[in-house]
Amino acid sequence: MTRSREKNFMIKVNLEKRLGERIRKLERVQVEHSNKIMQELNTINLPNDFAYMPETIGILYTKNNDEIGMIVREFQVRPYADEKRFILPLFSLYSLDKNNREHDPLLAQIVENSSEDKYEFFHFKILKPLISTWAYFVSEKGISPDIHAQNCLLEIDEKGIPTRIIYRDLQEFFIDSRIREQKSLPMNFKRNIIGSSDSTQKRVNGEIVEDKEKAKKMGYSIRYDYTIGRILDYFAIVLSKFQSCEEGRIIDGAKSILKESLGGLEKEIFPEKAYYLKPEQKDVKK
Repeated sequence: MTRSREKNFMIKVNLEKRLGERIRKLERVQVEHSNKIMQELNTINLPNDFAYMPETIGILYTKNNDEIGMIVREFQVRPYADEKRFILPLFSLYSLDKNNREHDPLLAQIVENSSEDKYEFFHFKILKPLISTWAYFVSEKGISPDIHAQNCLLEIDEKGIPTRIIYRDLQEFFIDSRIREQKSLPMNFKRNIIGSSDSTQKRVNGEIVEDKEKAKKMGYSIRYDYTIGRILDYFAIVLSKFQSCEEGRIIDGAKSILKESLGGLEKEIFPEKAYYLKPEQKDVKK
């Protein structure tokens, strides 16, 4: 509909089928949440290595008390960049080309194209922006984006050099009411409140975790240790072809970036004990 036109956009529609762990319904509360996150991103100072796809229009249709919504998302990211750039979903960085399976994944090609030390290039151009932007929103804005390999993208310039981390799908931003209150930020959100709205965050060994603080910390662990951690696992596999990019170095680098970016907050938001999420189960296992 739009690719041949000057303005290009996507339309996210209501779909009452399970995608991943949830049924993807778009009702008033989801459309309003997207709009509130959009307003916040549009008015705050953002990290230089971060951009987002704006969700500029939300539409709700109501009939017989049933709500059906849709969201219009622009392809043109904000803040705007004058030079030509390209965006790649993170999963495409470690996927194989189905037509040329002997080719290295894109991440390896991007790193190999650099004249710098391979690990240093990866660390400062990809790893640090990925982790530090997530940590910025958590520590400074009380918002925890649910970063996974589809809604997080890498922006590169015409030479293939990474420029920014890009987020899309503003519905999947989780809210930390305590941090927002400490920062004197408005708490006008009705959904995705960390520790109270996501059942995946509150179930261990088949039992509901009643302690909201414990559930909240488990929620942070799922967002970072499990979801972002899975991305880093694939990155480490792809980059194992480079001698300087051994897995232990990538892990240590990620830990140092997170610690530096959170400035001690990690001791408050993550659980002391380890929990393990098995792929075949939705419950968090101790």
